[in-house]
Amino acid sequence: RYSYRLPERSRLLLQMLDRMLFRVDPEGSLQTGRYWTELYPADPLARQLLAQAYAMQGDRGAAIQQYRAVLGLDPGNVTALEALAATFSAEASYDSALSYYVRLAERRPGDVQTKLSIADSHARLLDFDEARSELERTRIAHPESPGIAARLAVASLRDGDTAGAAQLFRQAEALARDSEDPAAAK
Repeated sequence: RYSYRLPERSRLLLQMLDRMLFRVDPEGSLQTGRYWTELYPADPLARQLLAQAYAMQGDRGAAIQQYRAVLGLDPGNVTALEALAATFSAEASYDSALSYYVRLAERRPGDVQTKLSIADSHARLLDFDEARSELERTRIAHPESPGIAARLAVASLRDGDTAGAAQLFRQAEALARDSEDPAAAK
């Protein structure tokens, strides 16, 4: 109602979020996002929201282009790095996903999920030794993570060490049971 009093950039942000989240008007949010990026081409938030609007529409190519534009403006943008890594991983382009996960890990060095994604990407690229090394390094810093123990168990099975794998699976199960994190049980 009183949005006319806000600066133009803030009005565009509110309008885009309103169309994306409340009205569920994908075409309207794309129009607003394109207009916003035309007015403010160096605004990373405008490009990030436009990328999310494209992703909601299923246009991965345009979303990737906008997320890359965000990184051109803000090379350490965690949201863009995360989105690009996940998109490339979903498209089975694991080498590209790996490069974004590595950059993301530089920005969030203590994040276990990013480290697990790096290990998973190495495994999908059939670089099992590097995947295992990544898991071992991460396990030293995060011995309480059931995800690391479970992935190490799979690596042990792949190496033919069934006894070691069984022990790691039991450890992963115990860690998941004892964890206060509901996602740890996955």
